[in-house]
Amino acid sequence: MGNRGDAGTRVGAENTLVAFAADRTLASSGESETSPSPHAARAASITEATLPTGAARFALGAELGRGGMGRVVTAVDRQFDRVVAVKEVLPDAGAAARVRFHTEALVTGRLEHPGIPSVYERGERDGAPFYAMRKVEGRTLGALLDEAKTLEARLRLLPVVVQVAQTLGYAHDRGVVHRDVKPENVLVGPHGEAVVLDWGIAKVRGLGAQLDASGGTAETLASDAFVTAPNATAQGAIVGTPSYMAPEQAQGRVDAIDARTDVFQLGALLYHVLVGRPPYDGASTMAVVSAALLVRFAPVREAAPDAPSRLAAICETAMAREPAARFPDGNALAAALGGMMVDAVVSDERGVSRWAARGITVASMFVAILATLAIQAASPTFREGGFGAYVAVTFPSFALALAALEWRTAGRFALGGFVSALTGVAVLFGMAATAINVAAVLTFARRAPSAELSRVLVQGLYESLSPITLAFPLAAVAWLVGAMVQRAVGASRAPDRR
Repeated sequence: MGNRGDAGTRVGAENTLVAFAADRTLASSGESETSPSPHAARAASITEATLPTGAARFALGAELGRGGMGRVVTAVDRQFDRVVAVKEVLPDAGAAARVRFHTEALVTGRLEHPGIPSVYERGERDGAPFYAMRKVEGRTLGALLDEAKTLEARLRLLPVVVQVAQTLGYAHDRGVVHRDVKPENVLVGPHGEAVVLDWGIAKVRGLGAQLDASGGTAETLASDAFVTAPNATAQGAIVGTPSYMAPEQAQGRVDAIDARTDVFQLGALLYHVLVGRPPYDGASTMAVVSAALLVRFAPVREAAPDAPSRLAAICETAMAREPAARFPDGNALAAALGGMMVDAVVSDERGVSRWAARGITVASMFVAILATLAIQAASPTFREGGFGAYVAVTFPSFALALAALEWRTAGRFALGGFVSALTGVAVLFGMAATAINVAAVLTFARRAPSAELSRVLVQGLYESLSPITLAFPLAAVAWLVGAMVQRAVGASRAPDRR
């Protein structure tokens, strides 16, 4: 045994010396790598011949995690002396699990992106398939969301959602749909980097032929449609995670699944960030799937009133019932989220704080009321107009104040309808008050002396028309300002659609 070890040591030392001599020869002679010297070629062939390959390349270590299909263990790559992760199928896994494993290995290996683990090798160990990939340190987004108890803490995870959307956008450009986007499938590294895991149920253009060529099968993955937990992946006619499932998934419409299905699940992920829980909930998995089938979830503005309105609008667009109403792919959703964050930074630098904006709005309402009272006290004509004139000024003033509040809060309270209603009420009150005043003047004119009749009619009718003459222009201004605010708010909340 000792002689054999000494011999191995000598061979290793000889290989090292030969490689070193080859490098010195290349450096001194100026030969390029395209035309290596015989010594360099011999050194390379000797070195490569001693490198372990296949399953022997990886020395397995501690288990990192285990699921229903397989397990992930840490390993040392003997070729590069680096730590990697090896995923292998469990011995008792069925045929469907092996198909899903083949799919995951092929899809992950085809996609080269920082947000997707790189695959180094795939093969079999003791008859069970395995593949080796980059070992990613970190915690799942699900664990981070569980720890974030406040909206502010969860909003700090928004950059992770943007990274996931960008990663999926890359996959969408290459014809890959993940179909199982959820917090448990997102690993967040120590520096905030997000990696999307578990591509085993991905839908890929042309994957069937590649599966057949690699020893898998292109048939349906499994016969069982549901599992026991709403946040676990279901397989079969309905594929995905019920708590984050798009309606076309819940309907089992495989032909309707495309990039917009992932967009819906990204919206559900964003919903979890904003609300603190998944969009669908129920006493059983079937109840959760039924909610997904009907797209029945509490709107963001109801479940989380303090959530930023633009984020809520992006979330609701991503989770639209009809795929055509959603963002076309992950890239578009990432662009919308990125643009929203840039606008938030710019507005924070250039504008006033939210509380200051609310204070300004409340102050403007009081100023409108005081201005109305001052006009009433100073103008005899206004006083003669009666209660209708007061309403004709007060209601448009309130409408302007509400429009200001709608603008400052970016439409959070949806006050556009109230603004329109107040302007309409002002016009109606002005017309009614004018009619009452004209009737009163005519009644008084019948009892007035003939010499005073013309003066009474002229002065009375002039004062009687004050409600309508005030109501129409003020209501028109308030309505116009309200319409402009609604248009501005709608434009700011509308997602960046491509």
